[in-house]
Amino acid sequence: MHELGKTDFDQPWPQAYDCIVLDEVDSTMDEARRRLPELTRPTWIFARNQSAPRGRRGRVWHMPEGNFSATLVMRPDEPIAHAALRAFTAGLAMLSALSPYSAVGEFALKWPNDVLLYKRKIAGILLESESLKDKCQWLSIGFGANLRGAPASSDLEPQAIPATSLRQDGHTVPRPEDVLHRLACSFADWERIFRDYGFESVGKMWIGYAYGLDQPVVARMGKREVRGIFRTIDLDGNLILKMDDGSFERIAAADLFF
Repeated sequence: MHELGKTDFDQPWPQAYDCIVLDEVDSTMDEARRRLPELTRPTWIFARNQSAPRGRRGRVWHMPEGNFSATLVMRPDEPIAHAALRAFTAGLAMLSALSPYSAVGEFALKWPNDVLLYKRKIAGILLESESLKDKCQWLSIGFGANLRGAPASSDLEPQAIPATSLRQDGHTVPRPEDVLHRLACSFADWERIFRDYGFESVGKMWIGYAYGLDQPVVARMGKREVRGIFRTIDLDGNLILKMDDGSFERIAAADLFF
């Protein structure tokens, strides 16, 4: 384990997790894939700078100096669909890690994997995995958070939620190392809940922070769009929309617009 050094958080680093600290890398997700053969325990890969960060579906992820980026690599021996539910524990953990630097009531979680502050995106989560006979061989969870800077609206997709950063909103800007320590501890707590009590407990907490609940939304899946009222998520993490005719539609993966 490469030590982070002293942080602003006095809770011990979770014992079951290793950590690799790098000054610069192209992408923590790519570095995680390269290091897979040597990783035997859940491992955080943290980089102070990334030269080629990326988000969902290969989108560019903007990372000005001082922002946060890390990837957690795990080997959950379980069905791939169950392993993917960690998108929700990751969102809760990221929210918890950022909340000491702002009012927790101002945060929200956007399905399936964004964290919002004042209704603007402050953090994103990316999952990549590989399976064999439906069993998850490895899972990488990438975390990115806007601490000092955020992309301009012109750099985002049309209709995308605007981005923000802690500094932009006038909040304390922590060191990325401090965020990592808090995030690792929070994720370990949520992982324990997920394993001991199942996704139902996680989902109930997640829905309490859900952005746009009971509001009209558009779920976009390629060229197909579904419009409805966001009612809840189910035990598989699917988005449940109520349609105009009173029926319900279950959506497993989509970009969500409000």
